[in-house]
Amino acid sequence: MHGLTFLQDLAVVMIVAGLVTILFHKLKQPVVLGYILAGFIIGPHTPPYSFIDDPDTIQTLSEMGIILLLFSLGLEFNLRKLTQVGPTAILGALFEIVMMVTLGYGIGRAFGWGGMDSLFLGAMLAISSTTIIVKALSDLGLAGQQFAKLIFGILIIEDILAIVMIVLLSSIAMTGTLSMGEVGLTVGRLGIFLATALVLGYIAVPWLLNHVGRFKSDEMLLVTVLGLCFGFSLLAAKLGYSVALGAFVIGAVISEARDIVRIERLVEPIRDMFSAVFFVAIGLMIDPKLLLEHAVGVAGGGRVAGVASLGGGDPGPFPGAIGARRNLVPASRGPPRTPFSENGVGASRCGYRDCGAAQPIGLGRQSAPSPRAPIPDRCEHRWD
Repeated sequence: MHGLTFLQDLAVVMIVAGLVTILFHKLKQPVVLGYILAGFIIGPHTPPYSFIDDPDTIQTLSEMGIILLLFSLGLEFNLRKLTQVGPTAILGALFEIVMMVTLGYGIGRAFGWGGMDSLFLGAMLAISSTTIIVKALSDLGLAGQQFAKLIFGILIIEDILAIVMIVLLSSIAMTGTLSMGEVGLTVGRLGIFLATALVLGYIAVPWLLNHVGRFKSDEMLLVTVLGLCFGFSLLAAKLGYSVALGAFVIGAVISEARDIVRIERLVEPIRDMFSAVFFVAIGLMIDPKLLLEHAVGVAGGGRVAGVASLGGGDPGPFPGAIGARRNLVPASRGPPRTPFSENGVGASRCGYRDCGAAQPIGLGRQSAPSPRAPIPDRCEHRWD
């Protein structure tokens, strides 16, 4: 009966996700917000009845959504583009992390928390949700904007710095002191892992995919790409890093393949399905009792962190890196219905949508695909 329970839960999630997609698309609102709200409504914490019998299984499936979203980000926002915003992204990420950790620590102390609890609160507030921001920007058709590329760069740097932050906090929590030796070892291992993965990846992976592409089989190419995606994500997890980091790195490597436009087209529907499961699963975890119990802390901390993250105050020396997030505020009310807002990312790799040279693809496409246009080598929508 477990198989039937799983099928029932998956059916409920996909039906609700489908209805939410239609509704929020008509309301010109970010679909990710609807997914989370739908998960909250059908979840186990919302009376009078839970529509999901086995939330753990849905949570497991949602991990695939994380992997595929970050993998797609790697395909779109490869390392060549990261180097274009690298210095600003690094400084912006460092500035934001320091600012948010400081604010979080101050909020915790204001609520009478201990020093360690306040420090962990600051660390939690310092790291943005890459998956939610990528999905929201894509659905709003803003991912091709210059400020969005800078935000993506900051998010990637934050994900890398989060590994170092975890080591720092773990050392402080267990020993009460900061072990610089352990931090240095972690940073060194991370650097070796990234360097080795990128060097070997750029040597072997594009050659492999170019060879597979010669067979002109979409099935063969898709299976090979997904095998690389999940395999490298597993390797990253086994080495103590996040699956999201592994997925982004292998996506950036695969982006150098000759058939990248074809790969993006094949991966897109699978990514959209599992990303919907992921965001619905976030809603399943929301417990209204806990929200009410800690309403003051959640409201106060959320307001301060939200204003700071959106650049409500002085962004300091990084107006492009921190202040650019102001662009998300008016956009969240929903842009006019255009080809970009319906299909997700504008100004990404083109080649299989109809915009003359081909309409841009998106990380969170909402409408049905149009007839494919001839695939050009380069067009005006491309980021390069």
